[in-house]
Amino acid sequence: MAALPFGKTMHGYPQFMPQPEQQQFSSSVADLKRDEELSKLKDLVIKLSAEVNRLECMINTGVVMSGSPIRFSVVDVEDRSLSETKELLIGFYQAHGDKAIYPDDVATELGLDLKLTMQAVRDLIREGKIGEVT
Repeated sequence: MAALPFGKTMHGYPQFMPQPEQQQFSSSVADLKRDEELSKLKDLVIKLSAEVNRLECMINTGVVMSGSPIRFSVVDVEDRSLSETKELLIGFYQAHGDKAIYPDDVATELGLDLKLTMQAVRDLIREGKIGEVT
């Protein structure tokens, strides 16, 4: 039976010294694990690239994931004060009754600045002049 190779450490205690073929084997296992992980990552990159290409195609053709076309519109925003915006909103909401209409839709419909519209809606809800969309 062959003796196990031991070497001495800095403090004089014996330390097992792996054989060269054992070092090769352990690095081969490490290489195999690394190659397997790289292969998994490459597969993931391929899948993600395919998904990016599919989404880009959907965007370019104007179709979202639901299958509905994407609506693009240019809104000519008129410069209005907060009080003018509130008056327009009250009239708009009164004309549409109890129908739930979101502020961004109102802003688009009336050509209002969205940030100003959101502020006006918050104020009108707080003042109790319009109801909150739920």
